[in-house]
Amino acid sequence: SQWDLPPGVILAFAGTTVPHGWLSCNGNAIGRLQYQNLFLVIGTIYGVGDHVTTFNLPDFRGRTLVGVGQGPTLTNRLLGQRFGTENHILSVNEMPAHSHDVN
Repeated sequence: SQWDLPPGVILAFAGTTVPHGWLSCNGNAIGRLQYQNLFLVIGTIYGVGDHVTTFNLPDFRGRTLVGVGQGPTLTNRLLGQRFGTENHILSVNEMPAHSHDVN
């Protein structure tokens, strides 16, 4: 096919209707048998569903993707970990030194 992507791939989508064959990362519980290829990849990382026949999709509503692991001077992030806040007011110490040219 044109899009030979493995189960578990997440793509940003700017439309209002999820394309056929794709699922929205909204935290819904879905069937383990119906989506067994996806279940084999993500298991219960994002929720156990009903513990027997369903599992949960990732829930990225109001969130953004962040890679797993730890880079130089960065915090280690685990797969499925949620962190951060919706709003944050920067302090002066959090702002890098910079300047603005005014004409």
